[in-house]
Amino acid sequence: MQRSLQQRVWITAGLSLLAFVVFIGLGVDRAYRETLYTGLQQQLEARLYALMASVDFRQQELLVELPDPALSSPASALCAWIADAGQRRWQSASCLGKTLPVLPALPAGTPGFRALEQGPDRRWVQWLAVNWELEDGQTLPLTFAVAHDEAPVHDRLHAFRQRLLGGLLLAGVVLLLMQWLSLRWLLRPVRQLEREVHAVEQGRQERVQGQYPRELNTLAQALNALIHTGQAQMQRYRNALSDLAHSLKTPLQVLRASLDDVTDADLRQRLADPLERMDTLMRWQLQRASTAGRRTLRGRVALQPVLQALVQAMNKLFNRRGVRVELHMPEAFWLQADEGDLQELLGNLMENACKWAKSRVRVEAVQQPGKACIRVDDDGPGFPTTLRENLLQRGVRADEQVEGQGIGLSVVVEIVRAYGGQIRLLDAPLGGARVEVELPQT
Repeated sequence: MQRSLQQRVWITAGLSLLAFVVFIGLGVDRAYRETLYTGLQQQLEARLYALMASVDFRQQELLVELPDPALSSPASALCAWIADAGQRRWQSASCLGKTLPVLPALPAGTPGFRALEQGPDRRWVQWLAVNWELEDGQTLPLTFAVAHDEAPVHDRLHAFRQRLLGGLLLAGVVLLLMQWLSLRWLLRPVRQLEREVHAVEQGRQERVQGQYPRELNTLAQALNALIHTGQAQMQRYRNALSDLAHSLKTPLQVLRASLDDVTDADLRQRLADPLERMDTLMRWQLQRASTAGRRTLRGRVALQPVLQALVQAMNKLFNRRGVRVELHMPEAFWLQADEGDLQELLGNLMENACKWAKSRVRVEAVQQPGKACIRVDDDGPGFPTTLRENLLQRGVRADEQVEGQGIGLSVVVEIVRAYGGQIRLLDAPLGGARVEVELPQT
């Protein structure tokens, strides 16, 4: 199924916005994470050098003046220690109760910075191995280390990510709202054109009248030209057919009148049959050609007034035979069709039913999903079962129809096919024939 322009724009905009938010989110998160760890490294490096500056040896005894008050608190996230050949010679009070990691061996003078785990604890550690020169000229290999717990750093990163996610969601909602407003503004001419075309289809206006942007103005003009051309062509076609009918009518009448002068009865009968056949075929073919058929740009027709007028006409026409026509249908019933086609179709159905009915004809119209169903029942003898399929075959000539059906049923079949509908010949509940016609409502 083809998606609408609005759905296509929304899908494209949604995917683009999602990709934008994900890309921006990942980029900002990475930049903040790198900045956070770089800042942490710089802080630990500064404390490391401060620790080294606070160290003094007196008589082979290591003395340290704490450079940072945070190293004196056991609850602090910071801790520091000094190791000699892998053995700790000093650690800050903040190291109490903590499991300190084992530092990887690095060449003297090479700083190290990484996250190290020891048991359940994970800490970011900045360390440096040096050869410390004592007063007597000897060197002592020492490793200075300053560590920061991972948990506070992770909490800061988690809090930032939550704020980032909230900000991106808010930005996404704002962007979606802006896109929705922009889309409504951009598609307003398209919706206006759609409403006008729908109004033309329903017969509420004859042409597209609105002013449209340059991209849609050409389409609107083409639709107006198409509507005008179709209407003009149909009118010319019907006028030409009407002229043809009038032109043929007079010669046929002259020929019929001339038959009275023919004394030979056999010859007169042999001439009368072809003339009658010519007249029947002419009316049938003219009716086929003049059928408007199903068109897209067509107004809707209220079915009830058409049926009521035909029922009244049939009741007057067949009143002497004692035939009554009943109508059963809802009031609000519309068909997208030509009113002349409907009158021709339904008129022929009712006339055929009245001709064959004993006393009763019932016309019923019901609405079904996407289509209208019209049933014409009578209490006559009904259709012969063996001839029902032949009556509806395409190409069966009018003079080959069952006696009594004549041109009427052929006209009905052609009109129904022109509208893409269906026709069925069935048995009626009244005991006679039922002709059921289904026509699309759109």
